[in-house]
Amino acid sequence: MSLLRLFFHAPGNFLADMLGTTDEHERGLLRVVVNAVLWITLVAVGFMAAVAY
Repeated sequence: MSLLRLFFHAPGNFLADMLGTTDEHERGLLRVVVNAVLWITLVAVGFMAAVAY
């Protein structure tokens, strides 16, 4: 389970580290926003590619 959590949280954690965010609440909010945008976009593009053919 921790490997899956690491995989899904990695983009948000990476951005939080790059911005130097230290407060856990701010990191959590940043992680939620980044991960939601990234994963929803990837799933939507994948779905559109799958139904296009």
